[in-house]
Amino acid sequence: MNKEQQFFQNEYISHKKAPLLLKINGKEFVVPYAYVQKNSNPQNAQENFIDDFFDAQQKDLSLYAKNNIEPQEIAWTDGKTKYTFFVPFALKDKNLSNSDIVSAIFKKAERKYKKAASRAKKLQQAYPDSKKSYGVSSNDVKSMRKQYRIYLWNKTKDKTKYGALLTADFIRKGIKAGAEKIADLTPEKLKRLTKRYALATLIGGAALAGGYKLSQSDIFKRSDNIENVSKQELIKRHNVQVFDESLNEIKTVLCFMENFSSKAFKDGKGVPTIGYGCTYLLDENGRGNRKISPVEMGTEMTMEEAVE
Repeated sequence: MNKEQQFFQNEYISHKKAPLLLKINGKEFVVPYAYVQKNSNPQNAQENFIDDFFDAQQKDLSLYAKNNIEPQEIAWTDGKTKYTFFVPFALKDKNLSNSDIVSAIFKKAERKYKKAASRAKKLQQAYPDSKKSYGVSSNDVKSMRKQYRIYLWNKTKDKTKYGALLTADFIRKGIKAGAEKIADLTPEKLKRLTKRYALATLIGGAALAGGYKLSQSDIFKRSDNIENVSKQELIKRHNVQVFDESLNEIKTVLCFMENFSSKAFKDGKGVPTIGYGCTYLLDENGRGNRKISPVEMGTEMTMEEAVE
């Protein structure tokens, strides 16, 4: 039994009930307790679960209707149950066999099932006194994501805690899809973070273009006579201070925008890239550049290395 099935089975244990099991394409799934709560008839609970399990099909049908295209049906059996699927809209022009198309449908549905279990578990940990159970529909998954974002947002009120939490809870674990992992940013907060990201980029560009070689300790020497410091130098000092204070937010937005990749791939300009947008590797002294140690295709990187 995998961890998703174990989580949903634990819901039944907490209610002192035997789990409702269902085989789909030869794989056994634990029907989330939410379906049993809503339906005293096990057959109805199973049918509602299957509807939610494959609800991506409803989205595909709406896309076909919107584009005035007649969807193609596929009949499929796993030896016990007969299924009728519509070819997913995104695959309609692909030269795939019925077996490959059905396999893609099952895999997508199973990924959503796992995502539902993972998010329900997070909410259970966030609200240990709650007895709420969740389904596996796309709306359920989105609702759980929103609830967990709100939980994180309410947990972190000031910038320092906010940045530290995001860095620890998101960057370390990897942001594969920023919109699904990042905390529930208000438009104002996201705008502020994006401005800081842009500022950080400008700081780096201006510093390099200006031949900026001073270390941070040199910049912040308090013994300087302020009258003898140029306006450009004061701006540099201010920018570096802002950069230092906003580092956690900058890391978060970088990860939000870049996404994590454990394997090297070519970016839009054909440059081998890995991790969170890294185009070169670091040496034992934590230094590097694209001329000395560029990322090469075939390179792999852990999330910890990418954060560094």
